[in-house]
Amino acid sequence: MLRLTWGFHPLQGTPCRVETRFARPRGDDRGILDLVRLRLEQADLPEETMSIELVANETAPRASAAEGLFRTPDDDDRSQPMDLVDTIGARLGDAALTGLALADDHRPERAWTARRPGSRSGPDLDDSARARDGSRPLWLFDPPRPVRIDRFRLLAGPERIESGWWDHAVARDYYVALGEDGAQCWLFRTRNEIADSASDGKWFLHGYFA
Repeated sequence: MLRLTWGFHPLQGTPCRVETRFARPRGDDRGILDLVRLRLEQADLPEETMSIELVANETAPRASAAEGLFRTPDDDDRSQPMDLVDTIGARLGDAALTGLALADDHRPERAWTARRPGSRSGPDLDDSARARDGSRPLWLFDPPRPVRIDRFRLLAGPERIESGWWDHAVARDYYVALGEDGAQCWLFRTRNEIADSASDGKWFLHGYFA
């Protein structure tokens, strides 16, 4: 089960509908009922209900007995964070939690998008970060902060990024640098400002590496 909707129909007035989403397929009756109770505690139900409706909006294939036989402790460890997501979402609402996924854009500030926790609308950010071997920081400033380059020591680069001609064009050279405080950070220089001397042109701090 991925999504359930309860409908409470009063004698007069508009029915009240309460939706419960699950971050992973659920088949445990007790777990589903516990989450539904949390959701119903937050709902404004009609004082007099004539009928109750239950609709399974989204379902998923049920695990076979063989799959259950070969479950490993790692499978249980992966399900625990999703159970916590379900509990928080049921108590505080779906808007209280947001997942992240990659977007098809080379500009770092537009290379991610929000998604519902547990959905598979795109690859996870942590999967992509592992694939890039740490070449991208996960902490980005919006907007990037102008800085003086003499306060940083360049470690690697440049990596050239040119994209966005259709809406907001960028032409940047990115560097991994070390700040005066010892933090490893991500700097870029706009290409139309690049000159022979590193002290010329405009430099920006775009993020920090963990």
